[in-house]
Amino acid sequence: MRVFLGVGSNLVPEENIPAALLRLHQEEALRVVQVSRFYRTPPVGNLGGSLEFLNGILVARTELGPRSLKFGVLRGVEKDLGRSPTDRVGPRTLDLDIVAHGDNVIDEPDLRVPDPDWLERPFIAVPMAEVAPDFLHPETGTLASTIADTMDSSALRYDADITNLLRRIPHPPPPHPG
Repeated sequence: MRVFLGVGSNLVPEENIPAALLRLHQEEALRVVQVSRFYRTPPVGNLGGSLEFLNGILVARTELGPRSLKFGVLRGVEKDLGRSPTDRVGPRTLDLDIVAHGDNVIDEPDLRVPDPDWLERPFIAVPMAEVAPDFLHPETGTLASTIADTMDSSALRYDADITNLLRRIPHPPPPHPG
């Protein structure tokens, strides 16, 4: 199944985001297949302090369900890279979220898929439209490109250096069927 992962950091993002991608490449149950452009953005509502965020989208393939992916893999990577479970708002080393998990819709107290911020935050919508312009939002049926087109993305600043670095991180070869 194709999944879209939101990646963000505002504490040494030039180190933490590449480290997260390398760590995700080590996950046998997940294969990252595409990296969006990454954008620098001001913190939303000043919850991130004065440090700007670096945000983008990873496209991956997995057979993991949303709950296993979020709480088994993504939270483990966040923890490995120094994120505390208590820093859900404010400055953070790493934030990994499931933006979309195929056409799944989940509305539980601790897990919302698709991520509701996709419809509100340009730093999610713009890279989603880049990697999957024709992908339909599982709840609204709206094209990813249309969602992005409706937002003011003037605060996004494309970071070519980090984007190129991330795109050069080698993917491990797919496993051979045994």
